[in-house]
Amino acid sequence: MANRKLTDKTMVSVFNNNGGVVFYYSELNRVKRRWDKPNVDKKISLEELKELVNTAGGYELLRDDLLITDIDVREELGLPVEKEYMLDDQGIKELLCRSQEDLEEVLSNASDAIKEKIAHVAILIQLADLNKIEVIKANTGIDILSAIQQGKEDQKTGVKTK
Repeated sequence: MANRKLTDKTMVSVFNNNGGVVFYYSELNRVKRRWDKPNVDKKISLEELKELVNTAGGYELLRDDLLITDIDVREELGLPVEKEYMLDDQGIKELLCRSQEDLEEVLSNASDAIKEKIAHVAILIQLADLNKIEVIKANTGIDILSAIQQGKEDQKTGVKTK
C-alpha cells in the first residue's frame, strides 16, 4: 500500500531507461510524449500514467523502458517494486562493482530489457571481470568480451560506434 496520499494530479518523474527513443500517445491529454535520449526526465501526471498502464503495451513500456523510482507510484500503478526493475545506468555500474552473487541474483529476476541494459553498460565501462562477463553472457546471450574487443578495434580504425 502507498505510504502517502497520491492524487491524479500528482506529478511523477519518469525517466527514459532505454538506450534509444521512447514515446507514447496520451488520449487523455491528446499529446505525444517522447524521450529522445537515455536518462531524460519528464514530469507526468499520475492520471496520465494510470491511462498508459491500462493501454495495450503501456504496462510493458512502464516496466521495461521508462523508469519510475517512486515506490508509492509504482505500487499504485501495479508495477514491480523490486530493485531489479528500478536500475538506472548508475545503479547498474554500482551492481557491476559488487559481488558476482549480487549480479547473478539481479539477472535471474530482471526483465529482458534490464538484462540487455546491464550488458550494454558492461560493454560501455569495459568490464574486466571475466566471471561476471560469463554470468552476463549466460543470462543474455550477449558476448561482452567480443563487443569490448570490437569497440577497441573500431577505435583504432576510426570507425564510429554507438
